[in-house]
Amino acid sequence: MRNLNCASEVVIFGPCLDSFASLAKVHLGLPWLIVDGGINPLISGKYRPLLLSKIEKKEVQWIGDGDSKISLPKKMPGLLFPSHKDESDLELALELIPRAKKIILYGMWGGRFDHHLANFGVLSHFCKSAGKMAVFTEGAVILGPGKWALSYSKNFSLILFQRGEIKLRGACRFKLAKSTSFPPLSPWGISNLWIPSKKNKKVLLTTKRPTLYLPNSLKIVPHFLGKI
Repeated sequence: MRNLNCASEVVIFGPCLDSFASLAKVHLGLPWLIVDGGINPLISGKYRPLLLSKIEKKEVQWIGDGDSKISLPKKMPGLLFPSHKDESDLELALELIPRAKKIILYGMWGGRFDHHLANFGVLSHFCKSAGKMAVFTEGAVILGPGKWALSYSKNFSLILFQRGEIKLRGACRFKLAKSTSFPPLSPWGISNLWIPSKKNKKVLLTTKRPTLYLPNSLKIVPHFLGKI
């Protein structure tokens, strides 16, 4: 697929799309990588003309093992793998975009809990390099090592996937002025509060390991996509 191997930003579609009510305009012109059953809402919904257009422009690639009862349109470039394999479809997809710094994930939130946890592991591995990020359109973000200004959420949690040091400053109730080491899945970062003021509206995170930023309103269940 044209530009996929060297793309710095890629949109990935997964199988947990209950509805395709909100595809942000800013994502229409980016390369698309469709993982297995993520093709079905695209080919059957209002975005079918756009999908066919991206196929003609060679701006989309499908990959998977076909276990989601998929139906690929003609000329769709696809990589079909056996259903019995060691890697997940998402892992194989990420191997196609070695230079990507940012991925936007539609339909990767919810579904089976074991798949959801495994996706966290795969995406945290992707974000192990400095400056990388994986953005779920539902609001959660996995941030790679580096310094980040967090987007607004009244209540939020921070979860480490590996033991590592983090520093947290700015407009939040529970701060860490000095870098502090925490074990993976530590409860320390759960249920922090955003407290903006006129002088300070940002929450600044410095992390040395992939970190999940999680608005506390999110639930791990399939649901309709909201506006980004």
